[in-house]
Amino acid sequence: MTENMIECASGVGDTIDVQESDSGGLRFVARRHGDFKSDLFASRADARTFARGILALADEVDGGDATVEPAPAVKIGDPQMPTVGDRVRVLTDDANHAEVAMGDVFTVTSIGRSDFLTDAGWYFRTEDVEILPAEPTTATVTRPTREAYLHRAAELLGATRTTASELIRLADYMAGENA
Repeated sequence: MTENMIECASGVGDTIDVQESDSGGLRFVARRHGDFKSDLFASRADARTFARGILALADEVDGGDATVEPAPAVKIGDPQMPTVGDRVRVLTDDANHAEVAMGDVFTVTSIGRSDFLTDAGWYFRTEDVEILPAEPTTATVTRPTREAYLHRAAELLGATRTTASELIRLADYMAGENA
């Protein structure tokens, strides 16, 4: 298990270390002279956002002179916590002791520390599901206006001499009327 620690620059002996938690997220532990003071549990995604914020703040302070190593890439298969509104598909029957079958699809309604609630009232952990891509929105098919048909009819007839009734007759034909 990887563990990272930072020591306070002014309070010698005060530290914060970060380690993987049992739930698969990260645990931040504050200590004073080695004695436990507090801990905080965060999802991996929230920890990454926090770390990026610290790097941005450090860059503001020193102008970005310090060399920064790139963040490690997320491993394929590394489960991420979904967000409210995400659709998820269950990966195994009876996942997290819920009466569900592999392949069932639910919508996430709220997020907890290490699990989340779905619209069916079941709680799942990130390893129980896969996040589905957002459904593409279907474009609304609109029918051209009568005026658009008239303009197109005029374009098609071009410079030829036409009467208004001929234009209307062609526009009606293009609209599927009187065909």
